[in-house]
Formats: sequence, C-alpha cells, structure tokens
Amino acid sequence: MKNKRMSWGSAIKEYVTRAFDFKGRSSRAAYWWVALTIGIIIIPLTFWVGFSTGWWFG
Repeated sequence: MKNKRMSWGSAIKEYVTRAFDFKGRSSRAAYWWVALTIGIIIIPLTFWVGFSTGWWFG
C-alpha cells in the first residue's frame, strides 16, 4: 500500500467523484479530509443557528 500524501483540494475532488462509484473506494485521506471539512462547517453553523434562534435557551 502506498503512503500517499493528499492535499485538501484533491481529497475533496476524489471524494465527490467517487461518491456514487460503487466499484471502488476513496482513500482514507480523502475520507478524513472531508470529515474534517464537514466538522469545521457544521459545528460553528450549529452554534450560530442555535444562538440566533434562541433554541439553546429554550
């Protein structure tokens, strides 16, 4: 198995192009780059929506 370094852009591209390709797999690096990206976007967005709508304070 190759020890291949992958940039953020190439990881996102690989993940998106292989999303519906059921004959192969994305690399582990592509998966984790996408997971990190989603976490960085979703967590602050959740707090922002929660505080702006008053959902956090009931």
